[in-house]
Amino acid sequence: MNAPPFSAGDVEKFSYCPLSWWLGVRGDGASPVTAAGTGRHLELNSDLTAFSQNKHNAALYSRMIMYYALISTFLAVLGVSLLDFNGKLVVSRLLLILAVLWLIIAVSLLYLAGRQFRWGSAGERWVIYMAVAAVLFALISISTLQVNTYLAHAIESVSLIWLIGASIYLHFTITAERSAAEISRARKVEGKVVYVGDDEHPVLYSSDGLFSGKPDFIVEEDGKIIPCEFKSGRKPAGPLFSHIMQLSAYCRLVEDNYGTRPDFGYIYYGSEKHAIDFDDDLERLLVSKAGEMKACIEAGAAHRNHRRAGKCAGCSRREACPERLA
Repeated sequence: MNAPPFSAGDVEKFSYCPLSWWLGVRGDGASPVTAAGTGRHLELNSDLTAFSQNKHNAALYSRMIMYYALISTFLAVLGVSLLDFNGKLVVSRLLLILAVLWLIIAVSLLYLAGRQFRWGSAGERWVIYMAVAAVLFALISISTLQVNTYLAHAIESVSLIWLIGASIYLHFTITAERSAAEISRARKVEGKVVYVGDDEHPVLYSSDGLFSGKPDFIVEEDGKIIPCEFKSGRKPAGPLFSHIMQLSAYCRLVEDNYGTRPDFGYIYYGSEKHAIDFDDDLERLLVSKAGEMKACIEAGAAHRNHRRAGKCAGCSRREACPERLA
């Protein structure tokens, strides 16, 4: 193995046991990456990619709804200005006013939904009812008004078509937001996913050349960029030291690649999420680990740093380890 950069995964392995890491460097023993673990990470990547895409689609659809609704309202007002009302058609005028009011209410709710999606199923149904009611009122208005010019009739018809388009995009928005919300609840992911550690995203490197790696994902919460690491397998009583060191490397990578220092990162054990503070003491410990790894490479050897037989028994490099305890 050459000198740095060290991957965040290597930092995790070295922090678990330097000798186990060194055996992996030399290619001795079984790989610590299991098929089950790989499958779970692929599933995570798929969920997070879908989450990010659904959030993007929902934002796009919300904008389209606003555009459709605004144009529809403008065309409706313009069309009404070209129509000739008389005393017998007061009902038609009222129906048109109701249609516009229903549309304004629906658009207002959509605007709020675009800022933060918090509807329950009842709320979603009521927004759909409003959109349908607006279409029905517009249909009744157009069918009962006496149109003096073909232009007025055409403008009102176009307005109705645009209103229907808004309703269609409303459906897309609700669907995309619901899908994103389901993934968010299942994975306990909040904020905006800005990076997923898959083949589509690049490896991150620290500015000093010490570290590299791909976090499982990175989220943006309240303007803060936060690295996140997902761990499969058993759930420990608390975050493991080796996992904390791996996450600290990701925090360093985020700072150097996104121009902002994360105050903390997240470690996920299944659905449990732990926030780990990234302070100066943890960063100094991280850099010291990199120094120890460099020293092992220069010396051409590493040694076990613990006396836990259970740890050796669960190590994937156990059979090739000359210093195993059991």
